[in-house]
Amino acid sequence: MKTIGFGEILWDCLPHGNFLGGAPFNVAHHLQQLGAEPVVVSAVGRDEFGREALTRIRARGIATSEITEHPGLPTGTVNVQLDARGNASYVFTDPAAWDRINASEDLLGDVSEVKAVVFGSLALRHEFNRASLDALLAPRGPLKVFDVNLRPPYDDAPLVLALTRRVDVLKLNDGELAKLTGENPSSLADEPALIHVARQLATAAGCRSICVTRGERGALWLRGDVVHTAAAPRVTVRDTIGAGDAFTAALTLGLVNGEARRSPQNLLARACRLGAFVASCDGAQPEYDAEKVLAGAA
Repeated sequence: MKTIGFGEILWDCLPHGNFLGGAPFNVAHHLQQLGAEPVVVSAVGRDEFGREALTRIRARGIATSEITEHPGLPTGTVNVQLDARGNASYVFTDPAAWDRINASEDLLGDVSEVKAVVFGSLALRHEFNRASLDALLAPRGPLKVFDVNLRPPYDDAPLVLALTRRVDVLKLNDGELAKLTGENPSSLADEPALIHVARQLATAAGCRSICVTRGERGALWLRGDVVHTAAAPRVTVRDTIGAGDAFTAALTLGLVNGEARRSPQNLLARACRLGAFVASCDGAQPEYDAEKVLAGAA
């Protein structure tokens, strides 16, 4: 089950160490843990961080053939600060190698055969990558999943809304929903209000499948006229980095393998369990027994 993840590879520089990350790699890590065959389309620099990133990605059995090595741009880094609840704030290097991602002609020729294309908004902060992504989204066939990742100052709401009409699934958190709709974030703590705003976004965005993660409150999934909700397991949060990416991986795989048709409620609950598990770990890519974690037994 081949998938494509497009976007940034970078190092999360936390007070307690440097961790390899970036949304597409985080999603790829979890997709592989769940049994898929992910391909990461990204870029690193020809520097120590870049060499170490490629070594670690290969060691995990994830292909690096679509990761460009740039001699003139540094591998991306982000300085991360954590608050008392483990929530993160970010300062990114700019420019970085992942601002110039090239998809090969071979990959573009095979896109229609893959099961899913997953991408975020952060890697679209500069024009070059927008053209590369456009080529990946053009072919019909794969499920297209847009995992919004608004990180100031790279939080271009009009750009995000323009892309939503080209995707099958839009995933975002409640803060990002507030940003895109101009709502007060505190008002979305009320579930009926959240549903109302999600419906408004679905109409404005032209996307009938919108999944909103809510941290410790779980998640809400609007599928056409039907709303599903799931609670988040209670965990001791170490940091929230990558928890949303784990959720996206579980949701994407369940959509591709037909679980959403059989039991969308169960799929949403499993995605919440995986996201909560990652939030209880250091870094975005812990190793785990997927069957136990998704069953709530880890």
